[in-house]
Amino acid sequence: MSAQQKSGAAGGAKLAKSQMNPTATYGGAAVPACKRLVTIRITKRGIVNHRQPVQRGDCVRWCDQTGTARVLVFIRWPFVETWQSVNVPAGGCSPIYHVAQVEDGSYPYKPEPSVAVGPPDPPDLVVGG
Repeated sequence: MSAQQKSGAAGGAKLAKSQMNPTATYGGAAVPACKRLVTIRITKRGIVNHRQPVQRGDCVRWCDQTGTARVLVFIRWPFVETWQSVNVPAGGCSPIYHVAQVEDGSYPYKPEPSVAVGPPDPPDLVVGG
């Protein structure tokens, strides 16, 4: 595991600006700089924060603290990147995703395998929340 993954798994680490704004393009368009990096932790007690507020232009990643790799399947897709499953490696962090100019509202997702303990509703990102 890299030092970045270890510090990211701790939940409080900040990335350098060059790491927050990867020089990538999606669909031929440059990805805008991240206004803020939001790290969502997956713990044995559930997903912290179950209803994560985000804003357009934020960047989001998930970090596993359970030792189990997970795939997050979105029901609605709020990111600039092409719709895909989000892979979170055991003890590591997912790639960074950029919140697009989408409608305010809930963007639920389902972790597979599921997290044993947590609220009954699926976790979600709340854009504009």
